[in-house]
Amino acid sequence: MKQFLNNKYSRTYFSIIDRAKNRIIEGYKETHHIVPRSIGGNDSPNNLVDLTAREHYVCHLLLPHMVNNTLHKSKLFHAMGMMVRGNAHGRIYSSWEYERARRDHARGNTLRQTGKQMNLSQEERTRRSDAMRTARQQRSYTPLSETVKANISKARKGQPAHNKGKPANKHHCPHCDKTISGDGNFSRWHGDNCKLNPNRLIDNRETLSKKLKGKPKPKYQCSKCDRMIGGKNNFERHQSSCLK
Repeated sequence: MKQFLNNKYSRTYFSIIDRAKNRIIEGYKETHHIVPRSIGGNDSPNNLVDLTAREHYVCHLLLPHMVNNTLHKSKLFHAMGMMVRGNAHGRIYSSWEYERARRDHARGNTLRQTGKQMNLSQEERTRRSDAMRTARQQRSYTPLSETVKANISKARKGQPAHNKGKPANKHHCPHCDKTISGDGNFSRWHGDNCKLNPNRLIDNRETLSKKLKGKPKPKYQCSKCDRMIGGKNNFERHQSSCLK
């Protein structure tokens, strides 16, 4: 497809799509646009494919690396960010964690809706479905026009700034010679943590890796297949996919 580059990300992406086209998924599944609507895709059956939640997650990780157009890349990164955003601590979840969460969420919806009666007539359901489809097709993904930008600017004039008019504090990094705005940016990325600081502290991840190196992983027994699994993360991953 002309929107995508011919690289390793595209090859992995289309291998997932081609495999999904030739199978039927039983249980939870998610519908994916092969060419995303934000870069010119549509809702035609040829552009839709059913994926597992994990495959859907991986596909959105791959898509931003398959295009060169800056506008397209920014939209695909935004879509990816909305999908992979973690909790308040900034943790980003792995594909199998995402799949388990989506499957459990769907199961909860099923339990909550079971036994409830829908009061809408078939005509009303069709009308709502058609209205939603029309609105989606008419949605514009093009950049804002100059008129719209001018109206936004006019509406915001006279409004106080998000930082209540206070300028951000400026800091000078002695290691990289940059001037940094904001206390948080300076304390996190510069100062003692600057990459050019020869005495920079080792990252927490590297420190943790050194502590755990050579240390045996705790063993957990699966209640379904009686296997012993090393490591808590491996055990949780095994439990979510154990077939017994």
